[in-house]
Amino acid sequence: MTQSLIVSLVVKFVKWLKGCFDTSTFYKFQQFVSKLWLKLTDKSFFANYFKTYPNALKGSAVFRGKIVKLMRVLFGKLYAGLSKSYIFGTVSDYYKNFFTRSVRAYGMYIFCTVAVCLTFGFKEYAPILLALLVVSVFAIIADKSISVLFGNSIAVKFISKLFEAKIPNQQPNQSNSRMYICTHAVLGLVTGAAAVITNSIYVPLMAMGLVVAGFAIYDYRIGIFAALISMPFAPTMGVVAMVLVSFVSFVLKMLSDTSFKFRHTPLDAPIAIFALIMFISSVTSFAPVSSIKIFLVYFAFVLGFYLTVNAVRTKGQLYALIISMLFAGVAVAIYGIYQHMFGFAEGTTWTDTEMFEDIETRVISTFGNPNVLGEYLLLLIPVAAGYVLSRPSKFNKVISIVVTALLSLCMIYTYSRGNWIGLIVAIILFCMFYDGRIVWLGALFAFFVPMLLPQNVIDRFLSVGDTADTSTSYRVYIWMGTIAMLKDYWMSGIGLGSDAFNMIYPFYSYSGIVAPHAHNLYLHIIAENGIMGIIVFLVIVITYYRMAISTIVAEKKDKMLKATITGLSAGMFGYLVQGMFDNVWYNYRIVFMFYIIIALTCCAILVKREADQC
Repeated sequence: MTQSLIVSLVVKFVKWLKGCFDTSTFYKFQQFVSKLWLKLTDKSFFANYFKTYPNALKGSAVFRGKIVKLMRVLFGKLYAGLSKSYIFGTVSDYYKNFFTRSVRAYGMYIFCTVAVCLTFGFKEYAPILLALLVVSVFAIIADKSISVLFGNSIAVKFISKLFEAKIPNQQPNQSNSRMYICTHAVLGLVTGAAAVITNSIYVPLMAMGLVVAGFAIYDYRIGIFAALISMPFAPTMGVVAMVLVSFVSFVLKMLSDTSFKFRHTPLDAPIAIFALIMFISSVTSFAPVSSIKIFLVYFAFVLGFYLTVNAVRTKGQLYALIISMLFAGVAVAIYGIYQHMFGFAEGTTWTDTEMFEDIETRVISTFGNPNVLGEYLLLLIPVAAGYVLSRPSKFNKVISIVVTALLSLCMIYTYSRGNWIGLIVAIILFCMFYDGRIVWLGALFAFFVPMLLPQNVIDRFLSVGDTADTSTSYRVYIWMGTIAMLKDYWMSGIGLGSDAFNMIYPFYSYSGIVAPHAHNLYLHIIAENGIMGIIVFLVIVITYYRMAISTIVAEKKDKMLKATITGLSAGMFGYLVQGMFDNVWYNYRIVFMFYIIIALTCCAILVKREADQC
């Protein structure tokens, strides 16, 4: 009751403040300047270029789908034969009816696996195994389907929304046969025996992983959604594996389902060309083995772009996926705040302790580096802030405020000046494009925040550009060395990765500075891929913002969709600003985030355009 009263008072205060602003001289002056600007730029090529939506490339054989049609003809007979086989039918039926079958068989599998492990070893895991044993007994006794047991839960409803598929809340259509239960029991005994023989508790986890991989093969969306949500916590190769499994499933879906249509975006061709340039750069690299390995990871992330665009087709899916990513970000932020409160061993590794004696810890959370953590948060904060303004219910607004506050607090504790600058730019852009009337909120925020921030944060921010700070001087020397190197390698580049960079850069370095990368995204792209690499990259960025701005300008009704597109694109711009101070692609998972944010923006734009066409 008290919380509801507080929320109502806050909402009324904001509405009163907004009313005061709408009748103020400042607002009238802002409107005059806005109208004057629109009049001056009405016939401007630059302004009109970003107000028009670019066309997708569909004229070639590849984008018209002729190759896909040919592969469908060739693959169709093979797929038809496989689909009639007993093994294929059994596996397909298993996943199709997984949620509507009784959990008794699953419980029997877990019971037999755990019983063998407890009997013949793994005593150190006894509490966990005993808990699993209790769960398995409950499943055997319950003899109900997952849809019956959890059909009305929030988690299942959320998953149903994410996949746009209703899980039926009913009894299983067919009971488990004795053969079905016995098969699960035997498989459980085999899994437990394998774990005991190899003395590895990871064997049951691998078996579980195979079942999950089977789900990803059954529906390509499972793999890509899992990769997006778990990205902050999963190892890089785990993310790559999820994307690749999802891609295999996607190819099978595209070849077997004649009704499936590939979604085109204006970014399809530029991103494919950029991937081709990276491949050529890897093959011709000074360290080809290392560069090709890195390219394969990058290529998986490029595939992630196409998979996401084709997986997210409705507003419900889009919002469910973004909210899932925001809550994953909250978990990352809470861990970072915990590190700030209690400290950790490497807390001062990235700080000039002589210049900033009062900064005891720069948090890293799950990313291993404060700047990388800041880049991740930078991409999420504008979206969360946008939902504060656009979500309809008061409860959701409060949740969005809490999410934004936690992400922002963790961002402060990274003490990453480049990310702070990027976030300020992102928030300014969001205010300008979402609704010019809320610029005053940004002004109030800028006025009051310095009064609330601790002195060490203010000192850290004011040190931007101060060469007395070793971090600043370190970057300046690296930029100078990289520019000297580019005089000889601007055309072709030196190849992807730190190995290639470290083979050439030392011959051009200043003051003996050793560096794994250029500490500037744009210099590093030229260094790795040559002049064509940066040109195509800029084409990607310009096309992306042409899509985003043209859609934002045209959207007048759906506030939440507009906030989503504006927040994603504003965060991306802040990320690109941070790229001026650091190589934001040094961490692979942040490279993945780059392609995913672009893909989610494309999904939001396509959802709007498809709705308009309908």
